[in-house]
Amino acid sequence: MEDKSKEYWLEIIYDSLSGNITDETQKELDTWMLSSAKNQAFYNEIVELYTLMDFSSPNEVFNANAAYQQFLSRKHKTVYSFRQKVLPYISVAAGLLIAFTLGNYWTKDQQLPTGHLVSTITVEKGSKTKTVLQDGSVVWLNSDTELEVASDFGISERRIKITGEAFFEVTHDDEAPFIVETSGLDVQVHGTSFNVSCYPEQHDIRVTLVEGSVELSSKNGKTFRMQPSQTVIYDAKEKSYTLIKGIPDYELAWRESKFIFKNKKFSELTVELERIFDVQIQVNDKALLNRKLTGDFINNEGIAEILEVMSSLGKFSYKINGRQIEIF
Repeated sequence: MEDKSKEYWLEIIYDSLSGNITDETQKELDTWMLSSAKNQAFYNEIVELYTLMDFSSPNEVFNANAAYQQFLSRKHKTVYSFRQKVLPYISVAAGLLIAFTLGNYWTKDQQLPTGHLVSTITVEKGSKTKTVLQDGSVVWLNSDTELEVASDFGISERRIKITGEAFFEVTHDDEAPFIVETSGLDVQVHGTSFNVSCYPEQHDIRVTLVEGSVELSSKNGKTFRMQPSQTVIYDAKEKSYTLIKGIPDYELAWRESKFIFKNKKFSELTVELERIFDVQIQVNDKALLNRKLTGDFINNEGIAEILEVMSSLGKFSYKINGRQIEIF
């Protein structure tokens, strides 16, 4: 039998345990596992790891490198959190594809680099993080998001630029207004908690105000002052505001690692799934792209579980091959 890497067998074992394995590949795994005591021990270790997974709070921090070294040296003495056990295997170095679950992508708090005209934090697909700005304001960053902070932040104003999605808890300061700049809209804050969603592929910018007050200013000079428990959608193409009274569940679901959508086009949902799980989705049946779906995934469902439910609603089939997903 061809000598394949441990990374290869880790992926195959996970496919077997999660039910995403073909009969032919299962036979290959069985043969490999029974070919030596070393392979059997490695298989048993991964099974133990899989069964001990727990879904802990997304606010908990972890040290991925330390966890990986612990695994390699076989020094696990206690039950580590899911992220401590699994994230090492999805690092670039390990090249593994084990973590496909909504709640698994919070990284440790990031610090803004210093000594640059513009400090930038970039959050990759499949991750989320939190950072604390120089003024004490806290920012939670969703996956595939970039935050830029100028070196003069806090001198006369506190201006940051964001592409993607973030939730802010802003420290009040009358002498230095806090301004969030997006591609089509500025959000001036008066000490408050709010969410901004402005991904490049979206034609609209969504702002959800939890408490306090914010004033929206579009690039063409149109303004809108928000009150708590309001969501405003700014259509950059039409240059218009739409007010939603109350906060729909789906607006803040990402912070709790939930995936909630209502009457959303399948084309938009695939983009979100790619962002959340760091996968690539190819839709062969183009008629599916305009189909609208409603869903509520709140229990840390994985990509396979979500697609299984969505396929029954959307009447499509799918195939998962590592991080490549084909829908037809």
